[in-house]
Amino acid sequence: MSLSDKLSELDNIIAKLRYVKRGDWVLSSDHNDLVDAVKKIREALGLITGAEEPNYSNYTRIALKSIDISVKISLASVRGVIGFISRNEALIVYASLTDTGGASYAKPVILSIPDLSIISTYPEAGESFTYYLIQLTATTSFCSELTKKYYIIDTYTGDRRVIDVWRGKTKVASIDARDVPTDVPDSSYPCISHDGRYIAVLGIQYIDSSTFRLNIALYEGQT
Repeated sequence: MSLSDKLSELDNIIAKLRYVKRGDWVLSSDHNDLVDAVKKIREALGLITGAEEPNYSNYTRIALKSIDISVKISLASVRGVIGFISRNEALIVYASLTDTGGASYAKPVILSIPDLSIISTYPEAGESFTYYLIQLTATTSFCSELTKKYYIIDTYTGDRRVIDVWRGKTKVASIDARDVPTDVPDSSYPCISHDGRYIAVLGIQYIDSSTFRLNIALYEGQT
């Protein structure tokens, strides 16, 4: 169970807690709910330190999806795609685009996990924003953020859809996602969630002057 799952359980317990004042009956449930809350806090702390982080031994593909995205610029080409996974519930993707005047843009798209449906899209932003996002995702997407317990390495020259997944000094899986369509194999993008549970491999294609296509394979770790 992930940290976000543990925190959700803790929120449910906290919602049952009540304040008592002089003269109130203190019920057994008042005490027991506090005990349950403390136990959930301990479990969450274990996940944060990595002591109880799951040991995934393999990864199974659970989704492969293509999504057409409209833009308001006059699209000339796609340059690549980057992204990261938030709390095992959202995949945030930034498509790098070029218009017919040669200017560079990034198009943010937020997708739900695990069904990869669109939650939200944002207008295209200019080149300086694109650079910022590249720096952000480069430091957060290639390893699990909590403890750096899991990390991914692209292994196929010129194509980042082929990766190995490592846990510390142990290689736990190899993923070949070259069936994810992309116009730019060397700019396709793999990313891993904060606890190593999910891995997404991203591809992008030019469709026409107002549309590009995101292609995504989503994998889930198996214990």
